[in-house]
Amino acid sequence: MKRLIQLTAILLCAAVCIACDNESGDETPQIARYTIASHRIYTPNVVSTLPVLCYLVKPEGTTKWQCFYNPISGFTYEPGTEYEVEVEIIPISNPPMDASNCEYRLRRILRQETTTSDNLPDGAVSE
Repeated sequence: MKRLIQLTAILLCAAVCIACDNESGDETPQIARYTIASHRIYTPNVVSTLPVLCYLVKPEGTTKWQCFYNPISGFTYEPGTEYEVEVEIIPISNPPMDASNCEYRLRRILRQETTTSDNLPDGAVSE
């Protein structure tokens, strides 16, 4: 199970890097919608031995929860609350090597409900 979580974390990091790849030089922000789960999850940290607490999200049009490592500027998470949000994804030119090349900013909260999200993965915690 631990190995599966590590592999998932690595694949998600790679997906985020690919999704934010900006070789064309186009600095146009993108808009995305996510469902953010009522619980978060600890995942292995590739930089240190301490685990990282990250959001569980479902990008619009998907059905499985994914780890989301980046902060969302302007968003305040409350445990036990599920959100549907619209975020702006802003490319960052020349980010530090250990940082994302995108910034995520909350545009608006579309839905906010006190509930326990369905089908959460093992290890999800409510603080």
